[in-house]
Amino acid sequence: MALAPTSPSGGAIYVDNSVYTLTVDGSSNISGNRAGVSGGAIYVGFMVSTLTVNGSSTVSGNSALRVSGGAIYVGYRVDNLTIDGSSTISGNSALRVSGGAIFVRDRVDNLTIDGSSTISGNRAGGDCGAIYVNGTVGTLTVDGSSTISGNRAIGGRGGAIYVSGNVSTLTVNGSSTISGNLGDGGSGGAIYVNGTVGTLTVDGSSTISGNRANDSGGAIFVYTSVHSLTVNGSSTISGNRADGGSGGAMYVYSTVDTLTVDGSSTISGNSAFGDGGAMYVYSTVDTLTVDGSSTISGNSAGNSGGIT
Repeated sequence: MALAPTSPSGGAIYVDNSVYTLTVDGSSNISGNRAGVSGGAIYVGFMVSTLTVNGSSTVSGNSALRVSGGAIYVGYRVDNLTIDGSSTISGNSALRVSGGAIFVRDRVDNLTIDGSSTISGNRAGGDCGAIYVNGTVGTLTVDGSSTISGNRAIGGRGGAIYVSGNVSTLTVNGSSTISGNLGDGGSGGAIYVNGTVGTLTVDGSSTISGNRANDSGGAIFVYTSVHSLTVNGSSTISGNRADGGSGGAMYVYSTVDTLTVDGSSTISGNSAFGDGGAMYVYSTVDTLTVDGSSTISGNSAGNSGGIT
């Protein structure tokens, strides 16, 4: 079978001038495209007000061969980037660097995965199998029973989400799921924070489960700064693994001002090779609270402590 032709960037679509609305809708499909540099399917090189994948549409099997953004590369401002309506971004790859599905280099005001949509089976040769934020995102939301699953950072960290820039609000809500992702080359099986996050919230009966890091932080690894980290609303962090380090569910290397588990939420069945089967705090958490009939149970550590 002949391979798809290779474009330098934007294997299918390259935006080089202002576009107000870019929409993929109505069970449409962008697949099998290749970019020699970045943006296997879509490369945003100039301002886009609204970029939407909707209506059971699919962006799949695209690849960025040398740099980042297997499906979508945001190199210029996008006001609203939305994956909605049971749409799917799957099987895309950034073969050498980062962001197997989406790479944000510039600014996105609102990045939303909603309406039972799925980001799955994407991979990056470096950091972050799914969504990599190198620039600035105002709100990053996974909502409406959506799923980020089975993504893989082959040579790095953050199987699902990696923040090296700034995110004001990162929320997993509405019975959504982040599961089965892998930080194959380091820490943060699901989420890795190497920049600044204002609030990181898991709420509304959402789940972070079955993720794995080959180092520390099976679900969440905070290397730099998160102001407020909250698990609330009967949400669950379970069955995550830190196979070569500590913090089966969470590892705080630097600073979290407030860490709260509330509202009948559960942290259970996580495991760490080293210390802290549930949580490991290396540096500073100003206030750590478990409240509201919440539970931390059944976690295991090779050395010491459910919480260390």
